[in-house]
Amino acid sequence: MKSLGNKFMHLTNYSVNKKNAEYQANADEMACQGHKWALKALWNYLSQKGVNSDAIWEKIKDVVVKTIISSEPYVTSLLKMYVRRPYSCHELFGFDIMLDENLKPWVLEVNISPSLHSSSPLDISIKGQMIRDLLNLAGFVLPNAEDIISSPSSCSSSTTSLPTSPGDKCRMAPEHVTAQKMKKAYYLTQKIPDQDFYASVLDVLTPDDVRILVEMEDEFSRRGQFERIFPSHISSRYLRFFEQPRYFNILTTQWEQKYHGNKLKGDVPSLPSESQV
Repeated sequence: MKSLGNKFMHLTNYSVNKKNAEYQANADEMACQGHKWALKALWNYLSQKGVNSDAIWEKIKDVVVKTIISSEPYVTSLLKMYVRRPYSCHELFGFDIMLDENLKPWVLEVNISPSLHSSSPLDISIKGQMIRDLLNLAGFVLPNAEDIISSPSSCSSSTTSLPTSPGDKCRMAPEHVTAQKMKKAYYLTQKIPDQDFYASVLDVLTPDDVRILVEMEDEFSRRGQFERIFPSHISSRYLRFFEQPRYFNILTTQWEQKYHGNKLKGDVPSLPSESQV
């Protein structure tokens, strides 16, 4: 109880601890010394102690996925309200994870604006690469000149005047729009779907399906050192945690489950031309 007022002792926040007179900086991202380590240094240290660091990393990924899913209904409602193009909206989250005495990870907090300041060589080495990969991963889609004009009111469900894209349903043939709606309804209204049923979602791909899969694989190809943890070949285990099922979660999870070990075998067919859509 006597040490409760010692903020340097109880907080692990770098912005506080760096002001401690006994703080030791670390310029080497592989060195297991100082008061701020790179994650790879921690894994090496634990491995030398006989700890399975891969198992810890899997548990951390698990708790991160579940944390994001817990906010999914709220985020999805805002996306539908304010965002017409999913590729125009990205977010970087900073997860503070604590390992207890049994090396079980616990989420302390999730920062929606994690610090990107780089005040040390270690920060520059890690954060600089992360920011580069983040911008490459997010990408930026430039609309065609003719797409800048607002879409007709009959095709838009929003009052905002944002660029349209070739992927808009108002440009698709009515039969393709109907087919997509029917397929979504078919896979979302099953009471107790099993794996074989979900796997059939890949049997016949609609233009919308192909577009989503192409975008997903394109994003994956420019991920840098990021690791995609959802969708993945094991993400079907998380579908039951969603407040309501999502068709494209089912589609992308089944795609990853089938082709994660052989991306070339799962080459997505070419997108239909605008005249075909």
